[in-house]
Amino acid sequence: MPEGPEIRRAADTVEKQVAGRIIDRIYFGLEPLKPWESRLTGLKINRIATHGKAMVMHISQKLFIYSHNQLYGRWRCCKSDKYPSSNRQLRMAIDCQDRSALLYSASDIAVLDSAQLEQHPFLSKLGPDVLDSTVAPDDIVARLTSDKFRNRRLGNILTDQSFVAGLGNYLRCEVLFVCGLD
Repeated sequence: MPEGPEIRRAADTVEKQVAGRIIDRIYFGLEPLKPWESRLTGLKINRIATHGKAMVMHISQKLFIYSHNQLYGRWRCCKSDKYPSSNRQLRMAIDCQDRSALLYSASDIAVLDSAQLEQHPFLSKLGPDVLDSTVAPDDIVARLTSDKFRNRRLGNILTDQSFVAGLGNYLRCEVLFVCGLD
């Protein structure tokens, strides 16, 4: 499963491709999202954020496209007239001024307003993002020593997304190795 850094790299690539641009066409491969295609066409993609293993596209009119790659989701960027051949299922395609961002194989996608984003069942349970530049080491130490997380095994807490979002097993192993802990 991709972890926070992989999702951030994907978001950076997608952001370079479509952020600041107007959506010429959007396609959803999941039937419940189809009604959003016409509503999102013509709106601007302002920026792309990540929180842990989730990506959130900030769209004009205070709308958001949430996606979680889960195990198999993959983002691809290309020219709008040059979609790559793939055996994967295309779940979302965003075309903006001859550029496209394509999401394959992910099934956790939603279009949300501000209130829905704030109350999203996955996002609302996450701790601070491990890659958020506003999170200081002292913030993490304060969480680690709080009643909620104190006295828990470090190996377990590092993959608890409510402690910090975006760490998974391979990063937990790296942190423990650097600390000299089994």
